[in-house]
Amino acid sequence: MDKKLLRDALDLLSREQPAQLEMELDGETVREIVELLQSYPISYARKLTVLACSMLIYSAISKHLDLSAEDDRALSRGILNGDYLFGLYHRLAADRNEWKLLVHLSLFNKRMQLALVEGQNSRQVLFAFLKSEIKSYLDRYSA
Repeated sequence: MDKKLLRDALDLLSREQPAQLEMELDGETVREIVELLQSYPISYARKLTVLACSMLIYSAISKHLDLSAEDDRALSRGILNGDYLFGLYHRLAADRNEWKLLVHLSLFNKRMQLALVEGQNSRQVLFAFLKSEIKSYLDRYSA
């Protein structure tokens, strides 16, 4: 795995995220996305942006998966935290001029929200959707 790319993505996210919000990342998930990115002939800057956006989306989905209706305060915080991370993804992609990524993954975001409403709340299934969308984006726009 390209540890420099991962370090740079984490540095980028720490600069982009003014609030102290804990991101939820799975090492295996990140490794798979890094390996996927390394298999495409795109610039390092684009790989960095796609990885950072993927990490934000994964964390946002994880926040929404962890919602519990038992505690109103925790429920509100979880929704706001997840939405905040989705907002950071939008800002990051726009700031780095990755408009096609923004549009492509915005459609994915809506499908994920619908899947969550329909009870499809497996992290593995949702990650598989995310990885598939990243691959689809790279296949379409890596040239």
